[in-house]
Amino acid sequence: MKKKDNDRIINDETMYDYFHNLSENLPDFLRVKRKDERGKRAWQKSLTSYNFEQIYETRKALYSESEVCSELCMMDDILHIFQEYFQIPGIDRLLVNNYGALENDIFLEYDGESGAPKRIREHYKHQYRNVYLGSVFMLDYGFLDAMTNCIMQSHTIVASYIKAQTEGDETAVKRVLYQSYFISAMFHDIGYPLDFFMRKVKQIHKYAPFYKIISSNVKEEFAELRASLAGSLLFE
Repeated sequence: MKKKDNDRIINDETMYDYFHNLSENLPDFLRVKRKDERGKRAWQKSLTSYNFEQIYETRKALYSESEVCSELCMMDDILHIFQEYFQIPGIDRLLVNNYGALENDIFLEYDGESGAPKRIREHYKHQYRNVYLGSVFMLDYGFLDAMTNCIMQSHTIVASYIKAQTEGDETAVKRVLYQSYFISAMFHDIGYPLDFFMRKVKQIHKYAPFYKIISSNVKEEFAELRASLAGSLLFE
């Protein structure tokens, strides 16, 4: 079959290049004026500002060294996108944390009853792949323009809310739609470690039910993070 001019190869290698190019050449509608120049200096962090060694070692448990290097570069590019164009205080902590270490435990988990592998697929890179594929559809194949037109012409509750918050500015609507997708796709599996923890709690209760210090009703309210994001339109 003849390859069309707008055909695109979708794989991990093109994903790494895509995020790097996106971090250096973001569309104009994502460029917003900074509220505070002091915030600009505080947000200028690269991946090496965090626990780089831990992130590197946990990724090596599942991937080759060359693949890990590509992943780390991709994380750094996305961190740059968050800091430069999303400007949501604290969002970097959702990206750069020990999720990878917990993900390894989940991926290698065995069933507590049978001893057989649970065969839970790896979610870490899956999140990046979702962002990549959706971004290609939205930016390169016209999906974002169609979504924006739909919101501008619609009178539903959601559409009316977005237009009210953006004062009906079409560029602002487009920015909210793209950023909302980016964040949703990037962090949609962020609850898996908590689900993993709850399974382990149940196993421990079967082993020693008198351990009252461990409760299956433990819940994380994310009070600090919620306070940081409360003023953000994306969070609302």
